[in-house]
Amino acid sequence: KVTLTSNPLTCSSVTAINLYIDNVLATDVVISSKTTLINNYAFYKCANITSVTIADTVTSIGQYAFRNCTALKEVTIGSGVTSIGQYAFNSCTALTSVFFMQLANFSVGSSAFISNSSLVAYYFVSQDILNTIKTNYNTESITGYFTNTNFYLCCVVSFESSGGSECPKMGFVSGSSYGSLPTPTREGYRFAGWYTNSALTGSAVSTSTTASASHTLYAKWTFDGIDVVVSGASTSLSSSSVEMDEYNATVIVKPKAGYYISEFSFDNSVFIPVECYTTSIRDIPFAWSVTYYASKANNRLIFSFEYVDLDCLENGQLATIYLKTTTTPYASLKETTGAISISGVAVSATLGGSVTLIGDAYESLADSDTITCVAKVCVPGYEFDGWYSADDMGTCLSDADSKRFTKTEIYEKQIIAVFKPIENTSVNDNVSN
Repeated sequence: KVTLTSNPLTCSSVTAINLYIDNVLATDVVISSKTTLINNYAFYKCANITSVTIADTVTSIGQYAFRNCTALKEVTIGSGVTSIGQYAFNSCTALTSVFFMQLANFSVGSSAFISNSSLVAYYFVSQDILNTIKTNYNTESITGYFTNTNFYLCCVVSFESSGGSECPKMGFVSGSSYGSLPTPTREGYRFAGWYTNSALTGSAVSTSTTASASHTLYAKWTFDGIDVVVSGASTSLSSSSVEMDEYNATVIVKPKAGYYISEFSFDNSVFIPVECYTTSIRDIPFAWSVTYYASKANNRLIFSFEYVDLDCLENGQLATIYLKTTTTPYASLKETTGAISISGVAVSATLGGSVTLIGDAYESLADSDTITCVAKVCVPGYEFDGWYSADDMGTCLSDADSKRFTKTEIYEKQIIAVFKPIENTSVNDNVSN
């Protein structure tokens, strides 16, 4: 599919040709909202075009504009078109469907739709326009303009691409399937289907989905920079989704029934056991930090990445989360003690361990009140190295794995629990495959 943006649009030829746009063979042509006028002979004898969708901004289709486009099967004419020149779609011998999106009267030049396929059908959104054409077909004002009297009422589907490329409206017959659906693009994202509601709940529609009334479809996108890989039994994963805003990403992973996520890694080497409901990790390969949330009730793992930086990866590769699964339930999964949020208090841990907070709700604490921070080694081959401040990583505040800090200290110093590999020990040798 190619999208054309010139205005006025002119691509004329005098002999049968194959039309290429930016070295792409143009078969499904979308004339975008940047165009208001299609010139005379614009696509005359373009032999490779099979479908044309004309945006609502176009007001005029010139004479002979698509004449002798012998492969053209389907045309959607936008609601803004007020005039269609003579012979505009004449001798399009493969043409079987023409959808008119206009809600107000428009003019059609002589022989505009003559010599189409004998099976061609003309569909109109407006009942009033359909009635007018049916009533006047055999009069001088209509006859000689259309191949036959196959005039029908149709519905309209509009597309909300949610930041993706433009998708013009499409006509379809009530009670029938869509037949075809556009595939929008969005830089850095992967298109995940069209949905009938803006909340993107339920299942995506397909080309075989039937509809009976005009409506809007909404695009769903997944971030294209993070992938999820299950080590070993990849069939144990039920689903994964990635949502990304400007800087942050959320990855939700759900195993199949009977499976549980036991470990995860960002380098496929050092695997971190899933032992706590909530744990924050600092300085991962492609983000400033990540907090994971393990849900025992819903059996899923949610990764919340802060300040994702995919530029650090080489050769355009995806950032990857590696998972290991097990059939053993989360019998020992421990909930973070207290009502304090890791992200809210800004206590984090370097790769190798986790932090548990014990205390009252953060908002109810006075600045001088203390919170117990407990550091725990989560990765074999690592040991606790002490508590540090993000402002002074050269000075150890304490080497005790359980330490009380005031609310002011935690907030102002940005306390970090640091873990380091045990000397003369290979981490890979201590990680079970």
